[in-house]
Amino acid sequence: MSMEQLRALTNPTFRFLVSVEGIPQGVFTECTLPSIEWEIEELKEGGLNTYVHQLPGMRRSAKLILKMAWAQVRS
Repeated sequence: MSMEQLRALTNPTFRFLVSVEGIPQGVFTECTLPSIEWEIEELKEGGLNTYVHQLPGMRRSAKLILKMAWAQVRS
């Protein structure tokens, strides 16, 4: 089934189409993209201890979220 046919079969609120190797797999109403977040390491300065340095640490994992799916079952 082509992308145009899949979009014609579904409600117009399904705005995001996922295809793998050019083959449409499903449509979704909502897509939330991941944001990049970094953990912060605080490093106290030696000596006078008047400053705290904030250094970037590990990146937090984030996921792509697709909601309200409709897909055609293949046999």
